[in-house]
Amino acid sequence: MTKELISKRYKELTDEMANLGVIEGPSGWQTVGLQEWNRWGTSALNIIEASFGVDSVHFEQLKKAIADWDTQGFDYSIAAAKGVFLAARAPPISLGHACEQHASGAHGGCCRRSL
Repeated sequence: MTKELISKRYKELTDEMANLGVIEGPSGWQTVGLQEWNRWGTSALNIIEASFGVDSVHFEQLKKAIADWDTQGFDYSIAAAKGVFLAARAPPISLGHACEQHASGAHGGCCRRSL
């Protein structure tokens, strides 16, 4: 996947995330449509895997947030997943560098290194 495509996909998923249709569930809690949630979550996992790999903290935390919906509820899962996704798109302060790929959201291969 090219850097340009990765950057474009991060932007698209950020826009989709902002427009996830939040609805009120039967007990008053907020949720999103299951199909919409699974489509966004799967796409977010895919782009994070392409950017960082399956062993990255971003991938692991997003996968956990999505899986936690059944024990923590959708409110928790939605907030946690959005936070992890935004962290993956942000420049990684802990890596000690800020390359152009990070600024644009296209992490390419520079992050795919062992820490």
